[in-house]
Amino acid sequence: RRFDMEDRKSGRYPKMAAILTLFRHNGASFEGNQSMDDELSFKPAGDRPPEDETAAQRAEQFRLAEKLLSEQNLAAGIAGGLVGAVGGAIAWGAITIATGTVYSPVAIGVGALAGWGVQVFGRGVTNAYGYIAMALAVVGCLLGVLAETVFAPRSAGVSIMDVIRSLTLEDVIAIYQYSLGLFDLVAWAVAAWMASILARRRLSREEGLAIYMYELHGPG
Repeated sequence: RRFDMEDRKSGRYPKMAAILTLFRHNGASFEGNQSMDDELSFKPAGDRPPEDETAAQRAEQFRLAEKLLSEQNLAAGIAGGLVGAVGGAIAWGAITIATGTVYSPVAIGVGALAGWGVQVFGRGVTNAYGYIAMALAVVGCLLGVLAETVFAPRSAGVSIMDVIRSLTLEDVIAIYQYSLGLFDLVAWAVAAWMASILARRRLSREEGLAIYMYELHGPG
């Protein structure tokens, strides 16, 4: 049924009449490019934070992010991760001597030590520290497999130094060829993942947001 002036005067459609009145007051029509929702939906200026307040918050976030970034020490992180990786490899060999058994899951502990060393000494907050820890975890696993071979003959009365002196490059390559299996590689992958998780320092929600905004918008 058509809505006409008679209906409006009679008050049969009060809601429609009010909408039409609002549209006429704003100079809008049903033939306009904007829909009714676009015309009627708006956000009051009071609901938006002032620009100067937003700029101040961002400046504070940038100062916090720059402080965290300035506390990073890449060289110390590499050194700490290397110490952790080598220490884990030695522990791997010691476990082999003590038990007489090769345990591939020990590689996960090597990765954890490498990542922890990077975190404690490097205090890193960027992804680069995670990648470095992953590489050091793999180095630690390589040394761990070598330590198994070097330490194992000790149970037979052969000294570790004699074994090391007798090793050649061909011997080292052969050790890795015959020692590594699918389960070992899976353990190494988990070790690298563990190292990357532990390599970066723990951040609060505020600190994490500050780093994110700094990387997203930059200091400018």
